[in-house]
Amino acid sequence: MNRLIKKILDVDDAYRNILPDGSIYAHQSDMEWAIRDYDNIILSAPCGSGKTVGAIVPWLVTGKRSRLIYVLPTTALLESIESDVKEIIDKLGLKIGIRALGETNTIAIAADYGDRRDSDLLKHNIIFTTLDFFLLRIYRTPLTPSKYRDLTSSRILNSFVVLDEAHMYDEFTLNLAKATLRLLREANVPHLMMTATLTDGLKDFLGIQDQEYHEVKVSDAEWDSFSGTRVIKGIEIYRDVESINLIIKSILDSNCAKSALIVLNTVDTAIGAYDGLKNDFDCTLLHSRFTKEDRRNNLKDAMGKLRTGSGVVISTQVIEAGIDISTPLLITELASGDSLVQRMGRCARRKNETGAVYILRKSDEEDPTVLVHPPYSNESIKSALEVLERGGSELELSRSTPKPDESSKDSKKGVKIALRALTSMYSFSKSILDMQTRSGTPVYIFCGENLKDASGKDKAWQDKQKDCVRVDVRWVWRLGDKLKDMVIYKIDEIGLSNAERTTIRPWDVLSDPIRNSPRSKKKLYEYDNKRGLRKL
Repeated sequence: MNRLIKKILDVDDAYRNILPDGSIYAHQSDMEWAIRDYDNIILSAPCGSGKTVGAIVPWLVTGKRSRLIYVLPTTALLESIESDVKEIIDKLGLKIGIRALGETNTIAIAADYGDRRDSDLLKHNIIFTTLDFFLLRIYRTPLTPSKYRDLTSSRILNSFVVLDEAHMYDEFTLNLAKATLRLLREANVPHLMMTATLTDGLKDFLGIQDQEYHEVKVSDAEWDSFSGTRVIKGIEIYRDVESINLIIKSILDSNCAKSALIVLNTVDTAIGAYDGLKNDFDCTLLHSRFTKEDRRNNLKDAMGKLRTGSGVVISTQVIEAGIDISTPLLITELASGDSLVQRMGRCARRKNETGAVYILRKSDEEDPTVLVHPPYSNESIKSALEVLERGGSELELSRSTPKPDESSKDSKKGVKIALRALTSMYSFSKSILDMQTRSGTPVYIFCGENLKDASGKDKAWQDKQKDCVRVDVRWVWRLGDKLKDMVIYKIDEIGLSNAERTTIRPWDVLSDPIRNSPRSKKKLYEYDNKRGLRKL
């Protein structure tokens, strides 16, 4: 097989250039032969065990397909992994840039997702994308100019595809992923699934339990050997935002904490905790409802705090996976077992470190239909709590997450659309764009002062996009009756159209009318760079 980079002759030599102590784990070495000999691969390894390195380096050496498409569930995770991969490329002594014909020491890297479309025709060697954009590219989406739709989908089918952190997909997306995995298998597209928490239930849901997948995994006996020692100090019960803030303050004070990571399940809870702690501690808030620039700045500030041990970081699930930080003190809200394991992977992440973990549990609701810890199902919360209360291991915790609910509303919608994927690529992509009711549908909220410039002309889309926050449409629905006052614009191949919509569709831009006209005297939402977007 032709090598993509002739400069790299040996996988182990490449690992020694990248890994700080030169130690190579068995699953990393095994990945070279797995990529050479198999098309369908699963890599199951704990947090901090070098999964990203274990995928990129063997691919560079084996040269299995000249293009790697790295698929991730969130943009925050994508930006972090992209940075890690560029660091790997640099340590190998390779250049990043446009690759000339016959050149063997340059790698072309690009991103393809909502905020960045650096590789519209997927011509680069390594392309980072989100799952929703990957689906729209492979199924000949109308977002791609019509004369190039076959080109982008054919390039995907002739690539090596990495699907990372599959446990983070919602039930709707899991059904689309299930259909896509079947397509990749039937089209003989080599692909790799990576996660620390790929349970048997999730494998069964995705339809890969009995398929021809070669699994590279860390043994149960070695699972805890990749990190330091962390101890769960207790499970604290809270009732509301005020009580959760008092508990967090008490934990920080009792541990004389100079640095801590606090992970909460919802953006509103995280903002409430930030408001309650910011006067007593040097805090940074991380969640998905920031503009691209503010999110990047806040992430940089948070990483600095945790690496220097000099501040408190309050975050949602955006910090669960793919971000290489370690904290001696983790305070986390109760979540599903796989999510808890990912969060614990940020505490005492490295060997010889020690850390303490505190779990925050909300008091039980009387109504069993009410989610006690949204967005997680009560069943997954109950399973995780049972493992925690009997002192089970993190490996047991990772396996406690039940199989996704195939009877849920979002799951049924996913099944319906996934069936179209197997019969008609174009109608499938149209159905995604026409889907108005999926709770995870991405849209943009404009947070600038005005969509027009000083002369009254429409700003260029690039200028408007800087002031946009990407959210799920479920956030918009929470505006209730106020939603009818929102102005909805559509994004086409060129950018933001001046035409207004009457219904919301994926990637539309919504704006508070007070920012554009005197139609409304009251703002529907507000934004600042420390707290992010919140409704009023």
